[in-house]
Amino acid sequence: MPFDDLTQFLQAASDAGELERVGVELSPREEIAAVTQEICREFRDQSPLILFEHPSRSSMPVATNLLGHRQRFLRATGASDLDELIARLQAALNPFPAGRDWKFGLGGGPTLDRGRFLPRVIRRGACQQVIKLGKDLDLGELPLLQSWNGETHPAITSGLVITESPDGRPSVELVPAAMLDRETLALHWQPSHVGGTLWRQARLENRPFPVAIALGGDPLLGYVASLPLPRPLEPWVFAGMLRNESVNLIRARSVELNVPADAEIILEGYIDPAAGSASGCVAGPDGLLVARSQLPVLRLSAITHRANPIFPARVQGFDFQEEAVTGLLTERLLLSMLKLINPHAVDLHLPACGNHRQVLFVGSNCDDPSVVRQLLQAAGSLPLASAAGIFVAVGPQVDLRATDAVWREVALSVSGSGRGDSALSLNVSQQSTGQLFIDATRTGAAGGLARASEEVLARIAERLGSTSWDAAADAVLAPPV
Repeated sequence: MPFDDLTQFLQAASDAGELERVGVELSPREEIAAVTQEICREFRDQSPLILFEHPSRSSMPVATNLLGHRQRFLRATGASDLDELIARLQAALNPFPAGRDWKFGLGGGPTLDRGRFLPRVIRRGACQQVIKLGKDLDLGELPLLQSWNGETHPAITSGLVITESPDGRPSVELVPAAMLDRETLALHWQPSHVGGTLWRQARLENRPFPVAIALGGDPLLGYVASLPLPRPLEPWVFAGMLRNESVNLIRARSVELNVPADAEIILEGYIDPAAGSASGCVAGPDGLLVARSQLPVLRLSAITHRANPIFPARVQGFDFQEEAVTGLLTERLLLSMLKLINPHAVDLHLPACGNHRQVLFVGSNCDDPSVVRQLLQAAGSLPLASAAGIFVAVGPQVDLRATDAVWREVALSVSGSGRGDSALSLNVSQQSTGQLFIDATRTGAAGGLARASEEVLARIAERLGSTSWDAAADAVLAPPV
């Protein structure tokens, strides 16, 4: 069964021994982020969900590192492992029959009834147990994090920013929203964000633009909002596929938008095309401070929340475990999509050196320059890879998760140790973002790597009385008794 709210998710984490409660009072200004960072570094692959029970100046507990553990992420999806989850998504995303609206899929497997993944709009939801309007609006009651020195405002970092196109298509994106005063937020939309594009269109038409920001609910919604999904795939539908059950939505109180009924907190409001803009600096997912200007200002018209809400927060920084864990699924999705376009892709990895989104490694079973170029360009065209700027292709013998080995192949290409000048192919696309494609598939073709032959290793193992070289090496290197 999926988790509808954070309370259920926290209880499951506690039962699994994955919940770390912090009972001392800590400030949302840098202190909560610093403690989250230290705990995640200490536990690394087993990093717990952290609940700060007494943030200063707020009665709402703060939960961080929600999906920073692989088993916790899988538990949210209801799958036992990534193979099971990918098989489910392949069945759900298998293209519709001819004449239907969808052209997107992962290929393979049976086709499922997608009707059970469509969102359900219900009349009442826990997110509207408490409703605040007019003079009762006060963002200062929320424990918004100002995570790092240099950030100019407290900000919502895990809010699902919900907008809608004129034809009724929803957009759900993870966008920092910085608090300017008790009733206004500056939205840090980037050029690639759909919501920002819709707002610019509304401004040209001189009409107020409705926005809702949802915090909490099923933690998988945050992962969905972080993905630049292909256009045919609506975010609420994909969330239903991930959690294997429809998402419950409810009409917002003051704007014409549907929001998650089981969220902890909903912020609603409008961007006035005649209002001024704002500027500010927040930390990005790569851990770098990003200063932006001409930010649209959202003026709140309502705040609704549960009777006893928990405030979810995402600490932005380099190589946090949430990015590493959710990146495992993104890799598998990207590889499935890429294989449909180019069958020469054998593996794909989003390494930590690119914060699991900005650098993409792909393994190719072909070293023909034209084929590899097509493979890299296909990878760069995938919406899920739109945040990546560097794409590296290597041969199938290279372990993509051994980052040093991949960069060694690149270095050999540049140094000319491979098979001539064609070993390196650099392409910078004409896109405004810029993409660098590196073909390092042919570095060892000329003479191969300098290494002992299997025959020599087997002969040495036999003389040492072992059946294999690995066993012989272990025996030789064993410390003396």
